[in-house]
Amino acid sequence: MKCKEITTADWVIRWPHVRLDLFVDIGNMDTRVKDALNELSYEAVKRYSWNHTINSDYRADDTGQHGLGLAVDFVFFEKKPGDVLVIDQFVFAVGFGTFRRVGFYPHWKAPGLHSDVKDETLYWWQDKKKIYHYGHSPAEILTWE
Repeated sequence: MKCKEITTADWVIRWPHVRLDLFVDIGNMDTRVKDALNELSYEAVKRYSWNHTINSDYRADDTGQHGLGLAVDFVFFEKKPGDVLVIDQFVFAVGFGTFRRVGFYPHWKAPGLHSDVKDETLYWWQDKKKIYHYGHSPAEILTWE
């Protein structure tokens, strides 16, 4: 279900822990993305006092999960984006399990995560040369250099 199928007045009630103001095109986002991000963000605050910012959501020109409204890129942080190690963000997100697909990007200006709700389970990271390294378990990709 897309968010535009829910009244905007209900968005804040349904997703109180998501920075809805940071979405570029929230109406085209699948509700499962925000449901998962809401749960994950709540736990991040509760366990570690981490905030989050949204880097990317729905992109009309994207042929991947962003273009389908099934993905979100975000960064967890304490005081400013970039102050929480990306590997810590990844381990937390994977361990909590709200997203089946999680990738981490250590070379973003503020290192963070891509997460989506596509059915298959997959994990990855992107190196400095923008090469992707994939695995079907977090352990497969946590041996990166």
